[in-house]
Amino acid sequence: MRLRVLEAVVAAGVLAGCAPGLGGNPVSGPQGASRALASSSIPLSATIVFNVVFPNSTILMTASDNSIIFSGTCVEGAHLTGGPSPVGVIHTDRVCVSASNASDTLTFHWDGVAKSFASEPVPFSGQGNIISGTGAFANMHGQFSVAASINFNTGTATETWTGEYHFAP
Repeated sequence: MRLRVLEAVVAAGVLAGCAPGLGGNPVSGPQGASRALASSSIPLSATIVFNVVFPNSTILMTASDNSIIFSGTCVEGAHLTGGPSPVGVIHTDRVCVSASNASDTLTFHWDGVAKSFASEPVPFSGQGNIISGTGAFANMHGQFSVAASINFNTGTATETWTGEYHFAP
């Protein structure tokens, strides 16, 4: 189901080509919406989907109206630590580079917990943050709830982040 939603979001962004900005002003390019908000400290809702094939991933960050805020590729820095059986804790840091401008980057961190390793893929949940950004995403920060499904046999994962972001120094 998530894959179908992701396909629909990507298709909508590709077909749109130009997303409306705040107040209905047209913003060119898939990531123009975030540039139009660069001076805003008002929290805005967003959903982020990471598709991971360790050690890399792709990112698609969309606003509540499904307009694309950020898309690109990421480099993973994840490690898993054991806890009292059957709990596992994951810590992930990643840097993502925009598909439309290599000087636009976002840095993410999330911590998650698995309650069971009974079957693959393993469900994790936790909290994630946008730590920083560069270029058009300078001063971007955010807080998100994370739901992830990790398949350790194949080294793949899907993460869905839901929360808010803002621009503030």
